[in-house]
Amino acid sequence: MNHPDEIELQSFAEDCRQRLAGHVEALDPALQTRLAHARRAALDQGVQTSGPRAFRVPSVWLPAGVCAVAASLSIAVWISRPSPTAAPTAEAVAVEDVEFLASGEEADFYAEDTTFYEWAGSASGAG
Repeated sequence: MNHPDEIELQSFAEDCRQRLAGHVEALDPALQTRLAHARRAALDQGVQTSGPRAFRVPSVWLPAGVCAVAASLSIAVWISRPSPTAAPTAEAVAVEDVEFLASGEEADFYAEDTTFYEWAGSASGAG
């Protein structure tokens, strides 16, 4: 059982075929012959080229291009990595702290803002 849309589509296709056949018959016989030859030539050419494609070895430019891309990526990674002397390590900071504590000097940075320390002491005592 055909669906109503399929029946409508089939009748539309049949109508198109009849109209096309009527227009083809109205053409000049010489033009019909030329069109038939052109159609046969196109179909023959399509049959010849539709076979399996032969394997083609890549040219010299493919490996050269791959090497160039790999080299440029390597350079980009090498340039973008951080230098090892960019930031002091935790060991260097710890050594500086130990040297300061061992020197016996008084830490005068506490004397700069005594009101803060008074406030901090009172706030911690109230809580």
